[in-house]
Amino acid sequence: MKQHDQHNQSAIHGVPAVPDTGTSRTASRDSRSFLALWTASGASYFGSRAMQVALAVLATYLTWSPLLVSGITFALTVPALGFGLFAGALVDGYDR
Repeated sequence: MKQHDQHNQSAIHGVPAVPDTGTSRTASRDSRSFLALWTASGASYFGSRAMQVALAVLATYLTWSPLLVSGITFALTVPALGFGLFAGALVDGYDR
């Protein structure tokens, strides 16, 4: 039995279920660049959500208007949804 077949539990008759490309599927996860990108992305996401909560709390403290608080939350959420949908459709059009 070949080396890569020993790790592939779903191999049938010596043919691996997933073609062996010679690279590890986690090769990108092992690099420092990927870790730095992932950490920065997580920090950015956390900061964006913290800002959204802080602005809603500030609007509540200053105005006590549920309409203003919901308007601020809506205004902060809509661009992310709009750009996310278009960016997803654009990225799906490219081959990896």
